[in-house]
Amino acid sequence: MGKRDLPEPKLNQLNLDILKRIVARGHVYLSNATLQSKFCLRACIVNHRTTDSDIDAIQAEVLSAATEVLHQASFPSQGQTY
Repeated sequence: MGKRDLPEPKLNQLNLDILKRIVARGHVYLSNATLQSKFCLRACIVNHRTTDSDIDAIQAEVLSAATEVLHQASFPSQGQTY
């Protein structure tokens, strides 16, 4: 998100925090994968009733959760700083 370059451990933590926020919100479910030592968000679509709007909701939810996590990090009371 943006043009800031984060060290890989911080980026991995950021993605983990985003994933936790997504799961806690309960609108979509994502899991994770580690690819070349990078923590990645993973969507696995297996339901034959999945619609295009369901897929679109994933992107919107990730962006919304990321905004929340980054906003919280900008004003840390007890959270992570990126």
